[in-house]
Amino acid sequence: MEENATSLQVIFIVKVIVASLVGALAIKYIAPAIPIPVNGLSALTIIFTPVIVMMGLFIARGRRDQNNT
Repeated sequence: MEENATSLQVIFIVKVIVASLVGALAIKYIAPAIPIPVNGLSALTIIFTPVIVMMGLFIARGRRDQNNT
């Protein structure tokens, strides 16, 4: 049992590392090609979009968990 749990943890860590690598490469090579205007609205959008997405996911997950109990 412990060996299976350990292998699942290793697989999860590898997935996180791969996702991080893909994100870093996308930022390094793809992002500079996207013309983003330099203004306050662009900065606020870039900063707050991940926060708003995560809030939405947590709220949806909380509602789903409430409905399951």
